[in-house]
Amino acid sequence: MSRWAIILSVLACACGARTALEAEGADEPVLPTAPQCRPGDSPVVLPLPAEVLGPIRQHGEHVYAIDVVGHTIYRRPKDERGAPTSLISSEQWRAAYEAGSGDVDCCLALAVDDARVYFTAFPRSFTIPLEGGVPSILTDVVDPKDIAIDAEHVYLAFGDLLRVPLGGGPTEHLAALEEDAYGLAVDGSYVYFTFANSPRGRVLRSPKDGGAVEVLADHQVRPRAVRVDRDSVFWVDQGDDQGMQFGVGSGVYMAPKVGGAVRALATDQGVLESLAVDDDSVYWIDALRGRVMKAPKAGGAPVALAPVSLTFGYDAYIDVDDACVYWTDRDLDRVFVMRAPK
Repeated sequence: MSRWAIILSVLACACGARTALEAEGADEPVLPTAPQCRPGDSPVVLPLPAEVLGPIRQHGEHVYAIDVVGHTIYRRPKDERGAPTSLISSEQWRAAYEAGSGDVDCCLALAVDDARVYFTAFPRSFTIPLEGGVPSILTDVVDPKDIAIDAEHVYLAFGDLLRVPLGGGPTEHLAALEEDAYGLAVDGSYVYFTFANSPRGRVLRSPKDGGAVEVLADHQVRPRAVRVDRDSVFWVDQGDDQGMQFGVGSGVYMAPKVGGAVRALATDQGVLESLAVDDDSVYWIDALRGRVMKAPKAGGAPVALAPVSLTFGYDAYIDVDDACVYWTDRDLDRVFVMRAPK
């Protein structure tokens, strides 16, 4: 084939591809379905028009983030070229108020599945579609501290542990608790949570269908966020505040689900608020030194993945997918979510 024949063949393929895109109505370049997060890639800023960020969750091709001051939840593509969307407008909150929600302080805890977003907003809990909309009340129970979901139910914790069907329905009380519970996580059989009152903080679990509460780890200082895998439970301990020293005795810990010795993955990490796990590692924010950390579940030295700007006065939240780690951060003028390779 001659050189000109090759060129004409390439141009014909390109025109054909462009015509096919136009026929589908694709006016803009199609973003990748997920960021690459290749080893060695630099951290990427995912801007958000928020004031103070609360918990974040990654799901599918998006990151969901609570704007504590702006009274909304943002959804933005994981790709940095995408734009964020506010999922709850002031008009939608007004509609929720008129439907009986009352005054609320949005938002405190967050969970996401393939269809909806679930969140707590003092003094109630709500759900909205993934694309946003008027918040619907999940349950009339007042002041839930945390939220978790499985394939059938939303789990909430306050002075009691309870659940409500994902699609709405009666509230089931699973267990009466001694104090407010934090850091909910669920597996196929149990709900995991913490009592955070020092000096006898505890990590506990209760059957998902109701039953006796079991203590998995006792005599902690101030345990908060909890995550689980097949065999183990992981948590952060915020430590104690002594004068102007914050997070004294803080750390990241794990223990067998069936009970057993507690093992420290890292200590003296500042005031810890959040953690994430994947098949091999645990991730958290070292607020004392300003860095994203990773440690192998099987044991070994923690590794710093990226620097973090925010430290004193702001909680830091983290989540992971198959390739990337996401966390909240801020500078003097703005807040944002960061993305980096795991």
